Amino acid sequence: MEKSFSRFQHQSGLAARLRELGGESHPGFLNQKDFFISALRAAEEPLAALQRESYREACERFLDKLGKGRATPEFVAEFKDPLDKLLSGKDFALMEGGLPGSPEVVRGRLASLRPLSIAEGERTGTLRDSGAERLVAEAYRRLGFDSIERELAGRAGDAAYDAVLLKARRSVADYCRMYQAPPSPEDTLPAFSLSRIDAVLGACYRLLSRLRMISWENTQRF
Repeated sequence: MEKSFSRFQHQSGLAARLRELGGESHPGFLNQKDFFISALRAAEEPLAALQRESYREACERFLDKLGKGRATPEFVAEFKDPLDKLLSGKDFALMEGGLPGSPEVVRGRLASLRPLSIAEGERTGTLRDSGAERLVAEAYRRLGFDSIERELAGRAGDAAYDAVLLKARRSVADYCRMYQAPPSPEDTLPAFSLSRIDAVLGACYRLLSRLRMISWENTQRF
């Protein structure tokens, strides 16, 4: 019950943060950029908590089956599926390589790994995972961020910057609409959905980085 309630809290928090990200700007922020960054950081926290919880629950189920000698090939395949969405390619290979070992080896290997945060990697410029890169690139395209980049090119000034960021937030709201609804206690976001939301946040950070460069180029031009 405690685990279920914890997940429900995190999912409720994530839904609320996604609604804020695509909703009206709150008073107290200087501009759209400040609000955008604040909303993105706020969404990262419940998302990361859900990723950790999903990983922990999947590992606990697997270790329980393994300890009872019931880790059939079908169950192993079922166990690996969400981890493929939660771990980096390197960590997934480490996890997969440790599965033939003893239960103690498997337990130690799983305990040493942590879910990948695409958003954090993009925000800090440390994203080096090819699978995550594909997800971010796909989200960037689907959100129409390439065209938003082109809109800012050749336009200087705070008003132009705010206008394209507002358009970007509206695009995020449309794309993530199904994840913005308040969940019921029985709802569980699968690892697939978590990875897609993570990619959207990563794409937002990438857009901010590119718009910053375009804005600088515009100031030099004018």
